[in-house]
Amino acid sequence: MKTIRITGVGTASISPNQIELRFTLNTIDPNYNKSIEKHDDKLNEFNSILKDLCFKKEDLKTNYFNISPRYKNVKKLNGEYKEEFEGYAITQNLTLTFDYNMDLLDKIINKLALSSINPRLNINFTIKEQDDFKNKIIENACIDAKKKAEILAKACNQKITGIVSIDYSFSQVRFYSNTRYEESYDCCKMKSSSIGSNITPTDIESEESVTFVFEIE
Repeated sequence: MKTIRITGVGTASISPNQIELRFTLNTIDPNYNKSIEKHDDKLNEFNSILKDLCFKKEDLKTNYFNISPRYKNVKKLNGEYKEEFEGYAITQNLTLTFDYNMDLLDKIINKLALSSINPRLNINFTIKEQDDFKNKIIENACIDAKKKAEILAKACNQKITGIVSIDYSFSQVRFYSNTRYEESYDCCKMKSSSIGSNITPTDIESEESVTFVFEIE
């Protein structure tokens, strides 16, 4: 049996239709219960802000939560450093996803800037129809492989008669725009923000590879 091995590459692009906000809340206090109380206050204020913007409490998802003692190195008079207890540190990573709306994005950031929450912020632009986007890329990869196989077979006076095997084992599809926004300072230190009028995210572009072994005669 004669065969030909071809790798098809499928590509596709799409404009973002969702905004994903990732927040990090940090709280620390020497007293364990006080640290938890302070953190709860931040979270309650956060949820209140989102409620005012018509979000539900369950829209704010927790990706990571940790409470642990934190120590710092303090230099003593003799020049030596000693580790001293700083407090109980709480770190919580949160995600808020909503339909693409730059005006709403501005409102969220501006309200946080006026609050006492002090979250760190990362903005991603993504899509809702991730499965459809991935399937389209795979389909394009199959079409590409078939076209290549037909061209090569024709050039060698051969004809494709069937498919012996298909190898697709690893997905590399990206669902995020290359446009990212990272706020390295606390939101409360920012002045009035108008990100919506300053940022137009790039299209999401991705590709996949599928390898076929075609039978020829």
